[in-house]
Amino acid sequence: MPSKLLNYIQSVSKMKPITKTKVLKLSKKEYNYSPTDEKKATAPSIFVNVVVDHVLKLNKTETQVALSLLSKLGIAFYDVPKSRDVFYTKLRKPILEKYGKASPQYIQTLELMKITKEERTKLNKDYKAKVKSANKDRKTYYSDDLIGIIEETKDDEDWATEAIGLMLASGTRPVELLDRNKFKVDPKRKEWVIVSDIAKKREGKKDAVTSRPIIGYTGKQFIDAVADFRESISDRELYIQKGSDKGQLKKSNAQILGRRAKELFPHDPEITPKTLRKLYGNLSH
Repeated sequence: MPSKLLNYIQSVSKMKPITKTKVLKLSKKEYNYSPTDEKKATAPSIFVNVVVDHVLKLNKTETQVALSLLSKLGIAFYDVPKSRDVFYTKLRKPILEKYGKASPQYIQTLELMKITKEERTKLNKDYKAKVKSANKDRKTYYSDDLIGIIEETKDDEDWATEAIGLMLASGTRPVELLDRNKFKVDPKRKEWVIVSDIAKKREGKKDAVTSRPIIGYTGKQFIDAVADFRESISDRELYIQKGSDKGQLKKSNAQILGRRAKELFPHDPEITPKTLRKLYGNLSH
């Protein structure tokens, strides 16, 4: 007899058409699930949140059947390959976190639930073209201006303003600064720090550890500043607590960081917390 989740996936796959109302009704009936913001929720987002919370309960045979159905549902939900790819990535996440990237369980998700080779090639080509265009139109900043912003934001009472300065000084991503990265002074260079637990690592590299220069601080000063900053935000709910986006920065916090970046760089409409890494890269070389 199929498990509850497999029955749920099969029921959604048989819907003609698949609508938000139908998926929500089924999700409430089977799992008593209601989205945090029902107005903004979509049929795919409701479906994904239910599946990721229960997918690990499937046995080996059921998982194979489910992955085949999920692959078809990706096509039913999304015409655009990029959106479908994101959908598949979210569904894989709990399997990746439990078993790891090299596990047979995770590899099976890559084999049975994926966009086509042609679609992947086009996505990569489009991405490279986008990067090339962004680099071509990149705004030029003077080092003194950037160092001035780092100094201006030190110990700021507003957590997001201080965060922007620390990210610019270190090239860290938002989640890395907030609590992920671990830092220690590079014994060879006092203005550098050794960084571990990096959010993204290069393919083929087992341990995501690197050494990098810090702008506007000595290594020890930066480490102390980060410790004080993290203490000051310790009572703030930073991350999404459940569903397919569990562990990701809450949208409200990401929006605050985005606004502060634009306030500190008022003449650059393209600035975001992510693009601060590029400015750091230019500043540190």
